[in-house]
Amino acid sequence: MQVVTGPMGNEKILYQAPSSDRIEPEMIRFIDWFENEHEIDLVLKAAIAHLWFETIHPFNDGNGRITRAITDMTLARPDKSIRRFYSMSAQFMN
Repeated sequence: MQVVTGPMGNEKILYQAPSSDRIEPEMIRFIDWFENEHEIDLVLKAAIAHLWFETIHPFNDGNGRITRAITDMTLARPDKSIRRFYSMSAQFMN
């Protein structure tokens, strides 16, 4: 997966996701960090998780939606509540 800019035939690559053989090890590292990192501020953890998952970009489609769900989950976990009063998607729309 590549993020490109520019007219067709003269594109400039802005970002290249890891090759398919690197996705599984990268996801294992990400999940291990996500589940075991408890020392950093949760807002910072949510931001790092958001960027890290988007950087791995494991799916052809839906990475943004999954990333926002991961971010929401990170921020909601300490509340231990079934109700959520915020949403990354709603904030982006604002």
